[in-house]
This record gives sequence, C-alpha cells and structure tokens, in this order.
Amino acid sequence: MIRLGIDSSKHKTGFAILRDEKIVYKHLEEFDKKMSIGEHLNVIRLKIIWCIARFKPESVVVEDLNIQHMSAARVMFLYHGVIKECVWSKTKKDAIYVVNSEWRKVLGIKNPSKDEKISKAFQVGKKKNGTPKMQEYDVKCATIEYVNSRLGTEFKYEDNDLVDAIGLCLSQNDQSK
Repeated sequence: MIRLGIDSSKHKTGFAILRDEKIVYKHLEEFDKKMSIGEHLNVIRLKIIWCIARFKPESVVVEDLNIQHMSAARVMFLYHGVIKECVWSKTKKDAIYVVNSEWRKVLGIKNPSKDEKISKAFQVGKKKNGTPKMQEYDVKCATIEYVNSRLGTEFKYEDNDLVDAIGLCLSQNDQSK
C-alpha cells in the first residue's frame, strides 16, 4: 500500500511516501522566515498535488493538531484546511488525521522516563560561551530511534518532522494488518 504522510508546522513540513515498509520519497520543506503564511500554504498545496499525481497514494495521513497556544492554532487551522481541501480535490477521499500520541502508541513509542531523558541526552552544538548545548532525550528522539531501527535509516534529530511523516505512514500500515 502507498501512503503519503504529512507532518505540518509553521517552520517545517515533512512529506513522506511509503510503499509498504519502503520509503520511496521524502522531503522536508523548511520555510524562509520572510515568507508569508499564504506563501507557506501555496508551497504545501503544490507539494501535495505533486505527491498525489506522482505516487497516487491510497491514503494520506496527517498529524492532527495538538495545540497549546491560540496563535499557533490559528495558523495550523489554515494549514489543515489547505491540506484537507487539496487531498479531497485530488483523491475524492478525506485525509486521515491522527494525533501524535495516538500514532506513536500504535507503534509502541513511549515518552521516555526522567532517567532516560537525562542519561540519553546528547550534544547538539555549542553555546556562545563554548560550553556544550545539550538536547534532552525526548519522544522525538525515541521516534527517530524507532524509525531508524525499523527501516535501517540514519535520521538525526533535525529530521524529526520528516521522521514523524514516516511514522504516520508506518502506524497506518500497522493498524491495517
């Protein structure tokens, strides 16, 4: 089965096409901070149209909104409206929306314990004063670790939006078994 996974956000959007357990296309769209929301939406719309025309996915899986701030909610409602309209107009099917905690649960990915967060922390760069800048091991890290192990990939922390798009597809594959 061919699936298109989309993890959209204000700054980056991950797109992944999986044919069963194989990644056949992946793309991380990083938006220039100078771009307007309208420009972001147009880029997303064009990428979805291209993905559907090129790969003809049987389903489109989108990470559903998990909003903590109203300002982010307004923007994400626009993104999801464009995604919904675009998928429907090109496939005559609704996209499948799944909250991140739900698709991770299907894959058996859990939030790390407090001990794991600290013991598996890793360096992501250096601060201005030269000391290491550390990243706590979080659910994004656990997801990357899971995808890398399952698919034999080597994604890094900065690929987390792309990995989430892949995880969305994998969770739908597992649910349909």
